[in-house]
Amino acid sequence: MESVYSLRNIVFLTKRLRRHLWSRVEKQAVSGGVTALQWSVLSGIASGEGQGVSDLSQAFDHDPGALSRSVNQMVEKGLLSYTQGQDDRRRVYLQLTAEGHQLFETLKEGVYRATADIRAALSDAEFCQLEALLTKANSAIARAEAPAS
Repeated sequence: MESVYSLRNIVFLTKRLRRHLWSRVEKQAVSGGVTALQWSVLSGIASGEGQGVSDLSQAFDHDPGALSRSVNQMVEKGLLSYTQGQDDRRRVYLQLTAEGHQLFETLKEGVYRATADIRAALSDAEFCQLEALLTKANSAIARAEAPAS
């Protein structure tokens, strides 16, 4: 029974941490005129996590339709531009515009400051360990959910 309790506790704690982090990111993002999801898109593209909506949708575990709408709004605001793939015209590659890159750099500092207390509670080694453990757990879940080949 202890393992069921521990798993329930991990689920609760990760959900709570996500809620707190997302709320802080949202406050910073709004100060720059974007949503937390749009901040995530800026950050994801800037860090190389994805160049297309499907890449970002998988990376953020977010609905592709909602993400696509956010991307379109960002294109309209001049924060993103896109090109169609040469091999597959349905494939769209996203890039930060100069304005998008500037906003990312501005908001990045605010997001970093907004999460400083969380990072201060952990040593650098603990923070890296937490990231590694969460990545490992997410990878295990992704493998378990992947269709059999």
